[in-house]
Amino acid sequence: MSKSAIFVLARFCLISLAIYIALSAPWPGVRSAYRSMFIAGATAIYQDFGEYGDVRFEAEGGSEEDIEITLQNVKARTAGGANIHSGRVGFTTKALTLSLIAATPISWRRRLLRLLAGFVATQIFVAGRVGLYLLYVYSLESPFRLFTPNTIIASILKTAYEFLFNSPGGTVIAAVVIWICVAIRSADVNDILGLSGSDDTSKSRSK
Repeated sequence: MSKSAIFVLARFCLISLAIYIALSAPWPGVRSAYRSMFIAGATAIYQDFGEYGDVRFEAEGGSEEDIEITLQNVKARTAGGANIHSGRVGFTTKALTLSLIAATPISWRRRLLRLLAGFVATQIFVAGRVGLYLLYVYSLESPFRLFTPNTIIASILKTAYEFLFNSPGGTVIAAVVIWICVAIRSADVNDILGLSGSDDTSKSRSK
């Protein structure tokens, strides 16, 4: 890799890091607003969970990102509680994805369109993440258990939960995959690595 390619790649990394830090800064009201949006979306999708599940999401005191979940089994007339953190579950993935897209060296028109696509894609990912969490919790041994998976399904659920929901690595990988899928074309790779100029230079030299 040439020095110019290393410079362009380093510049991309530094810009994306700076944008991520800016998005993740404790701006007044931002995290609580995101939590409200998170609760509204989760409630709309998962309030009626399967045939007998009833799920309630409510803001919890303490931090601006704590959410209390009430999980009910309507048939068994039992319920339990759980807590999640809207920042770890959703905001971090969104901020990281959008920072990668914003730092990508493409035209501003394409960048804005891809930021919109990235926003929608992260919404879908976070919704799936919450659904996975509810599936996992409702499959555990408890008074409000909704279903009893076999050994293989239980193992798959636990692995998926640990990696996609509980692991910081899952957040980073998800953000990178979404960025690649919505923002990167094969032609953009040369721009990110700073190879476009070197290609032009080599062509002119060959002439």
